[in-house]
Amino acid sequence: MKSIHTKNGENTFVQFLRDNWKMVLGLAVFTILFSLQKILVYNIGYDTDEFLINPDGTLQHWLSIDRFSLVFLKEVFPFLRGDLYLLNVLTYVHFFLFAVVFVYFLNMGAVGNNWKKNLICGGLIISSPVLLEQFYFTLQSAEFSLALFVMAVCFVLTYHLLETRKIINILFLVPLLVFCYGMYQAFLNLYIAGVLICMYKLNREERSQNIRRIVLMAGVWFVSAVIYFSVSAVVKVQLQVPQSEYLADKVAWMSEPFGEALFWLAVSVGRVVLGIGHVLNLSYLISFLFLLYYFVNSKRKVSWKTFYMICLLASPFLINVVTGSRLLIRSMIVLPVFCAFVFFEFYSLFRRSKYIIWAVLVSQILNSQILLCADNIRFKNDVEIAQDIYRQCDANEETVIVFTGIERTEENVFSFKGQVMGKSFFEWSNDKRNVDETRILYFMQCMDMPLAAPAQEQVEYAGNISFGGEYPDNGYIMEHQGCIYVNLGE
Repeated sequence: MKSIHTKNGENTFVQFLRDNWKMVLGLAVFTILFSLQKILVYNIGYDTDEFLINPDGTLQHWLSIDRFSLVFLKEVFPFLRGDLYLLNVLTYVHFFLFAVVFVYFLNMGAVGNNWKKNLICGGLIISSPVLLEQFYFTLQSAEFSLALFVMAVCFVLTYHLLETRKIINILFLVPLLVFCYGMYQAFLNLYIAGVLICMYKLNREERSQNIRRIVLMAGVWFVSAVIYFSVSAVVKVQLQVPQSEYLADKVAWMSEPFGEALFWLAVSVGRVVLGIGHVLNLSYLISFLFLLYYFVNSKRKVSWKTFYMICLLASPFLINVVTGSRLLIRSMIVLPVFCAFVFFEFYSLFRRSKYIIWAVLVSQILNSQILLCADNIRFKNDVEIAQDIYRQCDANEETVIVFTGIERTEENVFSFKGQVMGKSFFEWSNDKRNVDETRILYFMQCMDMPLAAPAQEQVEYAGNISFGGEYPDNGYIMEHQGCIYVNLGE
């Protein structure tokens, strides 16, 4: 039995593709079929509406929260701005490349080759509901998936660096890491998980060697992080972009009582472990049980491998622990990567372990497709509501409409919600009682139903209006001094 990767480099990535052509072909077909809903059905989600109407404002916001790589790609490649069909196609092309390179990374140093196992692990990545929730934001999904692919390349370079100790790899590694960090801050956490996987795979239980590797990789991560924040600071100074409080507001340790932040951290961890919600599943819990079974039956209870795996178990929650923030599912990009790694390592842990992994894959496919279908139904319902209100108000681009109340998706059509997927534009709210007025204006303008923005006093006056009913019943529309007020309901 031969290894996928050897120190003399005889088995390259090209050789891996030759040996696993069935996996590559199968994963390509799987990716195409899985992504059909996302690619073929036109859909606009939260934030994408604003980007389509006010792209410069969105780019300015991204710069203010240190996402300069995202802005760079949008500026260099203008075609990444408006064509949602193209963005979705590019998203899954990049995502497929990420899955292939990541599976190659998992096979580095492994003995033997099992294309079916490789296909399943690649499928677990492609079908991940967590990453699907991230791709809901079509305005950045193509760039985000490209960064995933680049990060997989960084994993491979890191493995080579640790195995060969050729420092020249750092010259390629650090710029690529800075690029990924500048796309989305969660990649800082994802790289830590990738390093831990490398450490686990290369570990030979030599204390001095492990310590040297830890110091080396801590240095690489620190240097890349410093360069990232330095580049972002320079960009903001040169372009005169003020620092946003968006990320600072996410640090609960600084904005909430310690006990409250700790409580919500525990809730967030519990939700991931137990798979609570329509996006999360039991993959983390199953991974944990696989590891527990392995270590209970292992002859050596305390080892470096145990240490690295415990760190990997904690890695999906690193951002939450550091910030004390509540669970933001789309930022949990470590979770599917960690679970795919565990399932790859312990595919044949016991007689029926592979069937459990197959069941996880099937459940993810069904879950993700239902999420996509429900969000497409949501979008169609939103368009119908907008058209109905626009027509009954006899509105045009000079009409001022103030919306009160909230109209939830489940009140009209089938609903299966993630944290963002499936939520109607008519239920996004800042105060939990009234829909976000700006969000409605962007959405309706995207649908060729432009409206004039209301003045603040017109919005405040809405509380004085006595409606005879709520949408879609009679009496949900009232007019006062040239401003139309629409009651969506409780």
